[in-house]
Amino acid sequence: MKNVQLTQQWERESYALDQTTSIMKANWIIKTVLLFALFFISFIVDSTAQCSIFCNGTTQNNALPLSVDNMCQSTILASSVIDLSSTDCVGSKELTVRDLMNNQIAEDIDQVTFDASTYIGDIVSVTVTDTATGLFCVSFVEIIDNLPPSIDCQSAMVKCVADTTATAIGVPVITDNCDNGVNLSYIDVVDPQPCFAPNTVVVNRIWTATDASNNLSTCSQTILIDRPDLNEIDFPDGLVLDCDNANVGLDVTGQPTIEDEIIENSGFCDLTVTFVDDTVFTCGTIEYEIVREWTV
Repeated sequence: MKNVQLTQQWERESYALDQTTSIMKANWIIKTVLLFALFFISFIVDSTAQCSIFCNGTTQNNALPLSVDNMCQSTILASSVIDLSSTDCVGSKELTVRDLMNNQIAEDIDQVTFDASTYIGDIVSVTVTDTATGLFCVSFVEIIDNLPPSIDCQSAMVKCVADTTATAIGVPVITDNCDNGVNLSYIDVVDPQPCFAPNTVVVNRIWTATDASNNLSTCSQTILIDRPDLNEIDFPDGLVLDCDNANVGLDVTGQPTIEDEIIENSGFCDLTVTFVDDTVFTCGTIEYEIVREWTV
């Protein structure tokens, strides 16, 4: 019996020893993992805290140029304002755009887009903040519009007596990415045509559209002046006037016309208009006629 009791006691003590050893091993493993985790976290925090961030264009005098797009929007990338050769902070960057009165315009992560129509020619600040550390730098950017207006000219064909001013003929269709007040101007280049040509003159109207940033576009509007047919000419009818102080001026008696428009000698019709008056007395000296002979 004594030998059996000793064996059972030894087995119990051996089992307890094994349990203690297992617990110690588990505790060692847990401590090792915790120490490694603490070391890793400390390494990350330490390496992050030691990073640096630097911006380009750090003064208004050396502001970075930024062109707007065809919708008059500006897009700023973190990589476009950060000095990549000196910055070693990795990870996302918060971009905050402000005007020089410190009013916030826009804010986003890594890339920010905003309507720049009211900031053309202005300088704005861009604060770049490293989201992991809170470190930041400030860059200055000048908003620039380099895109010219779009201009579309339409040709026209008119009678030689027609009004050829821009109001009558029409102006080009203008669109601009930022400016609604595009300035329009034009010059006319008049090209007389030979006698057998269907047009007396071809007017090339050169239009120039200039926006507020002095970007400009041009187009040529071709105006064809139709050569008249002599059968189209209407001569003034006769009329009866009072003998006393009769006004026989052309503004009263009328002149040759085409489509109710007076033919001018200096006009585009390429016609010469003259007249000769012949006075014929009737009934003695009581009445008289003026026979006006027109030649075109």
